Amino acid sequence: MDQALEKSLFWRGHDQAQRRSGLTILEYCKREGLNHHNFSKRRQRHRDRGASLVTRPTFVKVVESKLAESRAPLCRIPLSQGLSLECMEWPEVQWLQKLGGRS
Repeated sequence: MDQALEKSLFWRGHDQAQRRSGLTILEYCKREGLNHHNFSKRRQRHRDRGASLVTRPTFVKVVESKLAESRAPLCRIPLSQGLSLECMEWPEVQWLQKLGGRS
């Protein structure tokens, strides 16, 4: 997985956990052993970009294709939790940039 994407997912997870915990950012960072300054800076950076560290899940329609079973994928993108995304053709560069958080 792309290092920038991993870092973004790391901080997003902590942002969501801090909000659910009911603790202040400082209290949460102390409990989790995180640098308070880095946590706040990361949250502000996302706000400056017009984004939030907290995102709602996005659902996409998945269609099983018999064609996909007949040949090997051309492109395999590793995701978190041991999952991967396989494409039968090369994705557009803009789509890959959005996937990696570089839109």
